[in-house]
Amino acid sequence: MFASFFTIKNQIINKKNLEMSMKRLITSISIVLILTMSFSCQHDQQPEPNVKGEVLFSFSSIATKAKSMMKSSDIENAASIIISIKNSSGILVYNLEQLPLIKINGSFITRPISLLIGNYELTQFIVADAQGNALFVAPIQGSTNAYLVNSPLPIAFTIAKDVVTKIVPEVVDVENSTPEDFGYSTFSFTVVETFNFLVSVFVYNSQIENFELTTADLLVSSEGIVLFSNNLQAITNQVTIRDGYDNYILNITKEGYETYIDTLTNAELKLHFRNEDNGPLIVTLEEGCNCPTTVTDIDGNVYETVIIGTQCWMKENLKVTRYNNGDLIPTGLTIEEWSATYETKKGAYAIYPHESIDGLNSEAEVLAAYGALYNWYTVDDERGLCPTGWRVPSFNPNVDTTDWMIQSKYVRNTGESINELISCRQVNSPLGGECGTSIHPRWDSDSRYSNDIFGFSALPSGIRWGVDDALDYDRIGKTASFLSSTEQSEYQAWSRHMGSTAFSSNATKIIGQSVRCVKD
Repeated sequence: MFASFFTIKNQIINKKNLEMSMKRLITSISIVLILTMSFSCQHDQQPEPNVKGEVLFSFSSIATKAKSMMKSSDIENAASIIISIKNSSGILVYNLEQLPLIKINGSFITRPISLLIGNYELTQFIVADAQGNALFVAPIQGSTNAYLVNSPLPIAFTIAKDVVTKIVPEVVDVENSTPEDFGYSTFSFTVVETFNFLVSVFVYNSQIENFELTTADLLVSSEGIVLFSNNLQAITNQVTIRDGYDNYILNITKEGYETYIDTLTNAELKLHFRNEDNGPLIVTLEEGCNCPTTVTDIDGNVYETVIIGTQCWMKENLKVTRYNNGDLIPTGLTIEEWSATYETKKGAYAIYPHESIDGLNSEAEVLAAYGALYNWYTVDDERGLCPTGWRVPSFNPNVDTTDWMIQSKYVRNTGESINELISCRQVNSPLGGECGTSIHPRWDSDSRYSNDIFGFSALPSGIRWGVDDALDYDRIGKTASFLSSTEQSEYQAWSRHMGSTAFSSNATKIIGQSVRCVKD
């Protein structure tokens, strides 16, 4: 009986070798018998690990189309099913698994799949053709089409040892329906048309007495939408941009140089790609304001800055509590004391009451978010309000050379609106992300929403009237009001306001407003 195991072709087994082989075999059989007896005794005491059972699938088709509209090939084209299964812990053990269908006497089944014994749910079931197109779908409970079947998904089933479980969901044809009608999530995509253009930026190097390539920052926008914002290297840069806009505004900035801005039509920008056309767009930057990245006031507050045209601005509201010589600026004034500065012409600042701002719990939080509100006499004080080398900007709506008007003129020349100077942080902003927020600092919900293309990030810090108990502080979340250094009369000075629209006013000098400093 052992010949079949130990036959060696064309060799003769001698007696000694056979005896040794027999001894080894007998020893092996003895060990196996002992182990078998040992495990047999323990069989009823310990569960078998990783015991599996099997499940196979078929389907029952429920036609929702009139018989005259039924395609005879609908069922015949069925090639596979796509299933998802969760275990009793809610973990996906099969996620959109595709199983080939086997046709037997006009019916379809799948090959069995193995699962550990236990309880499961069939959560998705799709019948597809050979190209992966869905033909039939089992509706999910709660979906629009769930009423069409007796037992919508999920279907619970149990896997037992040595049992093949058969699951037969009811499926509905998919014609004239969407995946959502059956309770299935989907995603789609839109192909965005783009094009490339080349750009090189040069500056004059006085040491070599020649122009050289340089790094810079490029921002491309159109119709108030930022299409590109990134660094340019000291090479000929290839920029990929979204197609479909009539005009493109190019804004190129570099610290210490005037901002380059130009508007090109779609056709003009596309010509700056191939050498046989216009070749790269060549931009030469002129030396201009030397704008540091940040500036620090006497209290140690650090402010970010932004270049707008040829000007260097703080992009945050002033928070300083001392003049530049170290003297404290008076604060904590009552309405009567604040109003009295009209006669005394003494500087003062206030912080919008945190009790009036939902979400801010202290003066320190308000100051950090929105800055302080100053009367005009702090601006006019010779001890200095802005950091050294900076000033409170001038303003007169009738004089183009004042600081606020230079800014306004630059913005309008870009084809953008003054609205783009305000921060994008706003309740219900459709821009989403950090722009769509209710967390301070932010603007209240409104009909207009800013992209903050210029990075000025104006915030609605409100004002202090200081003349009426019923209306002492006002306009938080709604208006950004900024003092200017320009006097209009003995008791009035020009102010710049931004909100639903941008406007100017010759406000009373005691009104508390925000301050933005501009570099000398």
